Amino acid sequence: MELMRIFVGAILSLVVCASAAARTLASYNIAGWELNAFADDKTGRFSSCIASARYNSGVSVFFMIDSDFRWYAGLKGNKIRVIDDRRYDFLLKIDDGQVYNFSGISAGRDMVIVPLQNNSGIFQEMRRGRMLYTKVAGELTSFRLDGTSRMLAALLDCVRYKGQLSDPPAAGPATGGEATAGASQKPAGPSRGTIQTGSGFFVNDRGAGITNAHVVADCKSATISGYGPARIVARDAINDMALVQASGDPKTPYAKIRRKPLQLGEAVFVMGFPLAGQLDNGLNFTSGLVSSLAGMGNDARLLQFTAPIQPGNSGGPIVDNGGSIVGVIQSKLSEVASLQNNGSLPQNINFGIKADLAANFMRANGVDPTDVDTAPPQEATAVAREGRGYTFQIKCTVE
Repeated sequence: MELMRIFVGAILSLVVCASAAARTLASYNIAGWELNAFADDKTGRFSSCIASARYNSGVSVFFMIDSDFRWYAGLKGNKIRVIDDRRYDFLLKIDDGQVYNFSGISAGRDMVIVPLQNNSGIFQEMRRGRMLYTKVAGELTSFRLDGTSRMLAALLDCVRYKGQLSDPPAAGPATGGEATAGASQKPAGPSRGTIQTGSGFFVNDRGAGITNAHVVADCKSATISGYGPARIVARDAINDMALVQASGDPKTPYAKIRRKPLQLGEAVFVMGFPLAGQLDNGLNFTSGLVSSLAGMGNDARLLQFTAPIQPGNSGGPIVDNGGSIVGVIQSKLSEVASLQNNGSLPQNINFGIKADLAANFMRANGVDPTDVDTAPPQEATAVAREGRGYTFQIKCTVE
């Protein structure tokens, strides 16, 4: 019941600005979902992270993970007509898949909460699914699952880092329709004054660089470590890319873009500056393999790789064993050890934007990158040494 008190208090703080049992630690906008981290008002300790989206139907959907990595879902809205503090069957189905039958409990007359901690396999379906169907107290409701994959990854990281997401996944605008997350109420983004950090790399010798659009979201300008102020020249929120320009026309080392298509199983290296303020300020260099030539839902714009990444890596380069750019780091799905006993999300499921898409974005915005078919293989130490020159950390302040 104590957990229920915190959960209900947190949800009420979202929808009616109450704070009976929880106070907000941080808020993020994740692909049309509002993600909030909470602390227990009684103890001051981190308690949970909740992702919520309000739909045109008037119903809000909630997913919560508490500090012990237990999962919960909830519905709240004028279509949910229940009697307070009673048990209700909570039916859930994704697309044309299995029907899950949970036991939920009402909290007030328009909200039902259900534990999902022993059914984590359902989140695998949600990552791939398009529609979520629920039935509570005889009321059937449907919801589009736009942005759910990124939301789930961010929700896990929110709990893992106790509410501190220095580099949240890309926030995409919600589309219209009766059952589209965020369609009738835009979730709040990072608050004014928030410092966002990420990575990037130079693509010519005059200080032009590439990073992710979500790294510089809601910022008017940025700072490139070692080079000072930078202009945000162009953004592509759909493909999650941004072009930046270091001030003062500096002479910069730069990366070359590979034209030759990637092969499944090919070795890659990734570089960046993860976990700002927690690790040292040096370049982080990891290796892995290309594990898929497409992203979620067979998205041909993306590649999947196994090299480990952390918050702050976003926007950094993915290179082959010759040091040529084959992609731009974008996002990850997290490993959460606390879920292993109940079934965990896959480990090292990381995504990048393919190099040809990044090159087209550069050219469309007046920067002509240097490209090569391929380059001779090098020792990993040589690739890292070269990458240290053109990879940078970028910071900006939300305005």
